[in-house]
Amino acid sequence: MKTAARVLSWVYQPLLMPTYLFVVILAYNPSLLLPLRPVWSLVFLITGMTFGLPAINFAFFRMTGSVRNLTMPDRRDRIGPFIFISGLYVFLTLLFYFKMHMLSLVY
Repeated sequence: MKTAARVLSWVYQPLLMPTYLFVVILAYNPSLLLPLRPVWSLVFLITGMTFGLPAINFAFFRMTGSVRNLTMPDRRDRIGPFIFISGLYVFLTLLFYFKMHMLSLVY
């Protein structure tokens, strides 16, 4: 049972939720992505920005000792990574809004 819970926590990792959402939009309602063509390179961009960079950030925090454990059971350990990830998500949203003109994803 504990192994199944651990597998589910890896599959439904919160950092992967934006990627899952974008894949669902891309598969079921690609008209939301207009004026861009629905291309899978955007999926890799979103995965890199919302999963890859935060994962590297967690490893950096772990190496510097800011975070004692990657599971972060202590609330104080979560503050730095949360601020970094929030800023990254805001940057990605602004990128979609201003540079890619994907208004339908923001509203």
